[in-house]
Amino acid sequence: MAAAAGDRRELPLVEARTHPGPSYREPRLYRTAHAVIFGYLALAAVVLAADPAWLNTRWLTIHLVFLGAATTAIMVWSSHFSQALTRSVTGDRWLGRRVAVLTVGVVSVLGGVAPTGHSTLAVSIGAVTGVALILLAVGAHALVLARMARTRFGGPLKDVVWFYVAACGALSLGAPLGAALATGVPATVATSTGSFAAHLHLNIVGWVGLTVLGSLLMLGPATLRARMHPRVPRAVRPVLGTGVVGLALTVAGLWADVHVVAVAGLGLYIAGIGILMVALAATARNSRARRGPALALGLGMGWFAAYLVLDLVAVATDGSAGAVRLVTDKVPMLALGFLAQVLIAALTFLLPVLFGGGPAGHKSLAGRLALGWSVRLGVLNVGVVLLASVDTGGWRTLGWLLAAGALVAFLTLAVSVLIPEAVSTRLRWAWTPAVVVAPVIVLLTAIAAVPGGDDGSAASATSATSAAGSDRERHVVDVVLSDFHVEPARLEVPGGADLVLRVRNEGVHNHDLRLENDGDTFATRSLRGGEEDELHVGTVTEAVEAWCTIGAHRQAGMEMEIVPVDAASGDLEDDGATTHETNPGAGGGHGMHDGETSGDVSGADGATATNGSPDLEAALSGTPSQGKDFEARDARLEPAPGGTVHEIRLPVQETDVVVAPGIQRRMWTFGGSVPGPVLRGKVGDVVEVTLVNEGSMAHSIDFHASEVAPDVEMRSIEPGESLVYRFRAERAGVWMYHCGTAPVLQHVANGMYGAVVIDPPELEPVDHEYLLVQSDMYVGDGDEPAPLDDARRGAYDLVTFNGYVNQYLHDPLTVGVGERVRIWVLAAGPNGGSAFHVVGSQFETVFKEGGYLLRPDEELRGGSQTLDLAASQGGFVEFTLDRPGEYPFLTHRLGDAALGATGLMLAE
Repeated sequence: MAAAAGDRRELPLVEARTHPGPSYREPRLYRTAHAVIFGYLALAAVVLAADPAWLNTRWLTIHLVFLGAATTAIMVWSSHFSQALTRSVTGDRWLGRRVAVLTVGVVSVLGGVAPTGHSTLAVSIGAVTGVALILLAVGAHALVLARMARTRFGGPLKDVVWFYVAACGALSLGAPLGAALATGVPATVATSTGSFAAHLHLNIVGWVGLTVLGSLLMLGPATLRARMHPRVPRAVRPVLGTGVVGLALTVAGLWADVHVVAVAGLGLYIAGIGILMVALAATARNSRARRGPALALGLGMGWFAAYLVLDLVAVATDGSAGAVRLVTDKVPMLALGFLAQVLIAALTFLLPVLFGGGPAGHKSLAGRLALGWSVRLGVLNVGVVLLASVDTGGWRTLGWLLAAGALVAFLTLAVSVLIPEAVSTRLRWAWTPAVVVAPVIVLLTAIAAVPGGDDGSAASATSATSAAGSDRERHVVDVVLSDFHVEPARLEVPGGADLVLRVRNEGVHNHDLRLENDGDTFATRSLRGGEEDELHVGTVTEAVEAWCTIGAHRQAGMEMEIVPVDAASGDLEDDGATTHETNPGAGGGHGMHDGETSGDVSGADGATATNGSPDLEAALSGTPSQGKDFEARDARLEPAPGGTVHEIRLPVQETDVVVAPGIQRRMWTFGGSVPGPVLRGKVGDVVEVTLVNEGSMAHSIDFHASEVAPDVEMRSIEPGESLVYRFRAERAGVWMYHCGTAPVLQHVANGMYGAVVIDPPELEPVDHEYLLVQSDMYVGDGDEPAPLDDARRGAYDLVTFNGYVNQYLHDPLTVGVGERVRIWVLAAGPNGGSAFHVVGSQFETVFKEGGYLLRPDEELRGGSQTLDLAASQGGFVEFTLDRPGEYPFLTHRLGDAALGATGLMLAE
């Protein structure tokens, strides 16, 4: 290393020709490995931009970047650097196998834990299997590197290899802790919070941090194109020692929740970073070059150091719990500011070295990866600044979009490097527009996303109220939001008290809480699962309502009444408001599939479903029964079966059916379910139904899809008898079938109805197809048939989709963004019709009663908002959802929607 600064042959070891380098062997391995790395980063960008409420987004983001992209990159490049540093001539022949095992392990962990974050058997198997494979790959990697480090040969930075060996040791301890946390295995020595904090620091500060510190000792001088200052090799052992010892103290202190030990460890680790940066600064003074990779490395380390300082403060003030909260709050600083930026810097410099194939190729690839680097670097760091400093609102959305846009722009360029040069040359015209246009689109989208008013919080009056109430009794109440449930649903507040609500979301979906008191509006920000916010409401002088403003959550029951004690003790005026109390996130289910029956189940208040006088208000707002096993009736419509003749046995059964939380009725059914089984075919198909009366009275069946003599096929049969009903489906549509025995009204009202779907000719395929049968219900006393007098007056108690109130609020239908959806709707009545509507969407195709009312037309650009159906009519609508989110669907006869005909569709 004694050559002059201009002698480029002796500068950075990664470019020296004194070792064969990994590129002489298995170039396909390196292309494949980097494709995997970029795949993880691209998926992280998608998750950041979409941020779906159903997904464990923060966990997935940090693990995609750290466990996925970073771990794969570390394994590949630590092997590359170790061969260079030790001047190995044998290479690393087993690297490809280790990367393959590692990838299978990472995918197993991500796939098992990401969607739920909860401990289940599937999660346990996926996490344990994945971690075992990761440990196998990393353990073997550590042995290979340790063998290289013990060689006599190598340059002054040979001991950097021990950084990688130490990092492998940290991951070998941290990964099992992660598996224990994912599977719910209790910690044996300390609290789960201490275990979690130790896991985070072993993997992030140890595995990733130590690797980055060691690599910077080489990449710093290399990216600066400067002669390495003598301080750099002298800094290797001090930085390694302070890093390893500091990490050990930090983890031990967090595990045992001993603040002073953890703080001392973090301080020692930060001191090691200081030694490293001083040595690199001395090298930078010898360089006139100010290149993108070097600047990105510096900014990345700046974010890492800033995070560690915040971590030290959090541990000093709140121990392990503070460290855990900091990681979840500062994911952008770690995943984007630190690691993604370091990866971008390193790969921008190293990919041309690996794939350039010579000076000309190196220059070409380096120029391509440097395209717009200053803009991309600025956009990324502005985004991280916003994400690190803003908790909610449009500015945070802007931060996500900017960071994701910069990441996507780099990935676009990096992927081009992986493509063979012969192909890449032909496509070169595409790279520049892609990188230039993509950030512009992202920037315009981001600007449009910033609200013109406040930052998303409506609690503008909080400070004034707080000051006014400073001399009053402070009354603090914890309010819990779970999915479609507010606890407490009714809150009595002492008169004259200064009310403060501490609101916490313990559900899966995003929720907020909004109320108006004395002319002022108060609202939390949109809270994800586990987040909390505080509202200083002040004095409540009269009864007020609070509710969730997201989607149809209020209609689903997320309301709360706040009543001052003075008002609560007297006779309050009944304004007709309904207090809802729903918690499907905590579980519940009636488990009604075709052919299933329902026994005794728990209602909203935990009591057994009753056959006596029901509490309809509680039923409409209650928790579905059977805890976490709640499963709505499957609304998916299967394609028409093959063949032209369809035979089905349809038994008439008298069955106990749960129609709402706490309400069970003895119903007359076809096939044991309400509605009955779905039949589907095509125009010209023959349907042969064998009706078997297993009930206690006469019944019949009337297929609207048939043209037959009613007095023959539709005749009533007595208990124990059977009837064969055969017809040819001559016309398309969604047709009703029902019992035709007098009084028909009572038989239909008591559950004897279903749907027959006959496809129109040349029906286009779609991505998702659902069937909703809407019906009105008359509850009565449970054991008795539906009350005929109520049915005659149309005084129904409930309105359902597929036989159970609000079931698809508790178990939403799911589709993909941009996928085409077809929903068939049948208004079964017996009295009410339907005005089917999907909030936030417009129908592109409408088919009603055998004909198309609307089809996509590029010239007319027409759309439809509602499918209006009278009792016994049917049709279908088609649409796509272009943005992720929660889309309520309901009948726009809003009184009926409030009685249970409401659901949710999640676009993921």
